[in-house]
Amino acid sequence: MTLRRDLASLAEDQLVILTRGGARAFPVRYGLSEDIYTEREMRNNPAKSEIAQKALAFVEAGKGIFLDSGTTVMALAKNLPDYNMVVVTAAPNVAMEIVMRKENPSVVQLGGILSRRSIAVADPRVDQQLSSLNIDT
Repeated sequence: MTLRRDLASLAEDQLVILTRGGARAFPVRYGLSEDIYTEREMRNNPAKSEIAQKALAFVEAGKGIFLDSGTTVMALAKNLPDYNMVVVTAAPNVAMEIVMRKENPSVVQLGGILSRRSIAVADPRVDQQLSSLNIDT
């Protein structure tokens, strides 16, 4: 597939706006995408809990872990043990879940532009932030 067709497809899905010589991100209207996370949060809860329980086997005291965004990751965050460890995340809701309910984990919140669709931050500088951290899992 060519870049032009890829951009046309993204424009059709209203993810980008075509411009002369390229494309730019499609502006998200307030409230439109937030519902998507809420809808996902209500689906497949038994599977999310099972995945979260299995993922806990990889969590160790004194280590660093990275938690991405998403409703399954939130299920894991809610079940994290109260270990002395470092949790790095791009998801403010995951960071708040841990900070508000656990005493021992340190939380590193990556910076950037907050997406209403994924409830995560994204920015080209996030790669630089991540490269400076030592994450075990």
